[in-house]
Amino acid sequence: MSGDTLFYEYLQEVDDVLIALLDTNGVIQSWNKGGETITGYTAKYITGWNYSILHTHQNREALLHDNLLTQARQLGKSVYEGWVIIKNGVTLWGQLQLTPVYQQNQLTGFVLIGRNLQEKKEALERIRRAEDLQYSLIAEVEDYAILRLDPKGFIANWNAGAERIKGYTAREIVGRHFSNFYTPEEQYVNKPDELLRVARENGKAQAEGWRVRKDGTHFWASITITAIHGENGEVLGFTKVTRDLTDKKKGEDALKSYNEMLRSKNRELEELTYITSHDLQEPLRTITSLIELLSDSYLKHPDEQVASSFKFIYDAASRMRQLIKDILDYSRLGRNAAMKTVDIGNILKLICDDLDLVIQESGAQIYFEMMPNITAFESELKLLFQNLILNAIKFAKKDTPPEVYISAEKIEGGWKFSVRDNGIGIEPMHQQKVFVIFQRLHNRSQYEGTGIGLAHCKKIVELHKGVIGVYSQPGQGSTFHFTIMD
Repeated sequence: MSGDTLFYEYLQEVDDVLIALLDTNGVIQSWNKGGETITGYTAKYITGWNYSILHTHQNREALLHDNLLTQARQLGKSVYEGWVIIKNGVTLWGQLQLTPVYQQNQLTGFVLIGRNLQEKKEALERIRRAEDLQYSLIAEVEDYAILRLDPKGFIANWNAGAERIKGYTAREIVGRHFSNFYTPEEQYVNKPDELLRVARENGKAQAEGWRVRKDGTHFWASITITAIHGENGEVLGFTKVTRDLTDKKKGEDALKSYNEMLRSKNRELEELTYITSHDLQEPLRTITSLIELLSDSYLKHPDEQVASSFKFIYDAASRMRQLIKDILDYSRLGRNAAMKTVDIGNILKLICDDLDLVIQESGAQIYFEMMPNITAFESELKLLFQNLILNAIKFAKKDTPPEVYISAEKIEGGWKFSVRDNGIGIEPMHQQKVFVIFQRLHNRSQYEGTGIGLAHCKKIVELHKGVIGVYSQPGQGSTFHFTIMD
């Protein structure tokens, strides 16, 4: 028995792969056990049939236009994978491969090799259904933005949570780069690309920061980017999960603000302790000295000196009372008060009514246009504007009627107010000093007061999470500007 004969008999016994010999027209000449196992057709039955018996009717029509036998002759091999029809009209997913056979450069037929890929097809279908189910579950998640990125960071899919958190629909965002969600500052320093680099090298990247919604508003996000690897370790893309932690961030910021307020209160207590031990002692020492002087000289000099001494005592006691009152007022700002909607225009009208006599005596003009309604501490806000208006009147230039201009401007997160006057102005070196409690730039003979009015203003503005400052030049008036945040 020759080697070719032994090999042929071996092929006939293979039972898991269909192996058949065809003539040049595709008619089956031989059929092995594998063919019977896969199709159910015996060699006796199927020999003499054209191999196209294995194709469904639709495939037979299609293959007429792209004949597998012709492909095999031209290309040396042809392969078909798809539905195959077997005994009793049953279909299965299989693969048919045709290879031409030549003898002395003459085509003598074809070798047909067939495989049953039904299990592979079903396994792939199960994987596809599992992936579809997984995607459906992810797509319906609303608390997390879950998306897939390609290796360069372009968005491949989009779930309901991503639409809710970021504001884009899938149609609007799929295909765009995920850097669209980052602030211009973080885009400038290539933060998105840096996160992809870390995820590519370490498998995962995590970060927190401000992100940008479709409408331009910001939200505080916690993100995790995880690399997806192929069989050879190459990065096929990334999954990106985003949580909206804006409420948590606001809570942390509120706690931080509260702690800062406590530190500020402690600093104020320290300042008050210093004032009590130092500044308030000065009028008390004056009273004590004058009393000692009077006790020695009253009987000997019952004249103008006595009257003058009593006046000094009265003035010193009055200053002391005013200082104590101002300190108490300062310490009580913001206590036991509730925020409410405040009509700033109405407040300014009330202040002008209260200061009517002062305004008439000074010849002052107070100008303001349309003012907003804001949420604030009403009494404190009234005191703020009143102190700034009184300061503008008090520090007017000689022989020049004071003019006060009040304006409001909407800013992100609140309002900015300006109070501008035409007064004597402030030296640049003193422009921060004016907001420190009891710091005076002029002596009492020039201007009355205790030096606490602008300190009141600063504290009121800070109660509203704002800042206050002044722009001024000597002889050209001053503009006090402050913010009140929502």
